[in-house]
Amino acid sequence: MAEQEPDRLAGTARDLGLPYDENDQDWGIMYADHTRLPEFIAYYRERSAEFNWGQRYDVGELILASANDAIVERHPHGDLLPTIFELLVADQDHPATRMLLEYWSSLHSDPEAIGADEVFPISRLLDRLIQETGGKE
Repeated sequence: MAEQEPDRLAGTARDLGLPYDENDQDWGIMYADHTRLPEFIAYYRERSAEFNWGQRYDVGELILASANDAIVERHPHGDLLPTIFELLVADQDHPATRMLLEYWSSLHSDPEAIGADEVFPISRLLDRLIQETGGKE
């Protein structure tokens, strides 16, 4: 989980009806839910202007992890990747979003992440979309 003011993430969790424990790590991954992906995208769109660094990272990770699960589960919400990409790329000037995109788009190329292509299929797709749009320097 990104470093954060605990009460801010607690408020985000409450808004989304998700659990919160200040000791949770990788909150966005732990509470990913591909069936709620459109809701998470809408929340990011509506609230990201007021997010602090940690909220931007954690809610972005919640979206990416949920999208990844949708792809793995072959759920129709997996088709939302272009929407997610547009949303996050539009926000990539923010360091938290840039860091999030760099991390998730590189998982498939990590030599220590055996089986990452199967576990994180979103990684290669994000990397391809970033390359196609010139989003990576």
